[in-house]
Amino acid sequence: MASFGTTDTNPFRERAMPAPLAFNCIKGFTTGLSVLAIFVTTSLAHIVPLDYSTLQADSKAVNNECGVLQAAIEQLKAPLTGNALLNVIAGSTNLCTALNKFANDAEITGTITDEEALSLLASIEISIDNCIIPTLNKLTADGALLANFKVEIEPQLKKLQTCYLSCATNLISACPSAEKPKASQLAAKPNSALAACLKAYA
Repeated sequence: MASFGTTDTNPFRERAMPAPLAFNCIKGFTTGLSVLAIFVTTSLAHIVPLDYSTLQADSKAVNNECGVLQAAIEQLKAPLTGNALLNVIAGSTNLCTALNKFANDAEITGTITDEEALSLLASIEISIDNCIIPTLNKLTADGALLANFKVEIEPQLKKLQTCYLSCATNLISACPSAEKPKASQLAAKPNSALAACLKAYA
């Protein structure tokens, strides 16, 4: 009698997956998990609230950059050198970077008290109003010297004012409603001083 091979007609019987296909599936699954982990980690980095100590560090960085810029501005003396001007531009850029980081961190900060928010605003008010503004005012008093660099300095001041306003606005937003008027008053002083300086450079 001839023998015939049996054919499995059960559609529900488990069948082994070919080895290469199984490997590719596992590899793809692992890669997918890695991508998902990176995505979740990156997303959390942008939404996890920051604490007050982070904002204090930002405030300290702004204060340090104010000191560097002040020293650079004080070197703008006749005869004006290219290096002196480049140092001012670099100092202004670094201060703007510090202010932008401060602004971004303040925007996603966790709950801070009204005293903490006002303290941070006061710190940048002191840094800019007591450090940068008097130095700029000394320069504007020398019309002949001012004429040598006002074209280069004006855009730096505009950028600095914009960065400061962004930082101050986010800190004001972190204040409780009852303290917003006081916070706005603190923030207005450096902005007015920067605006006055800009008139001299326009």
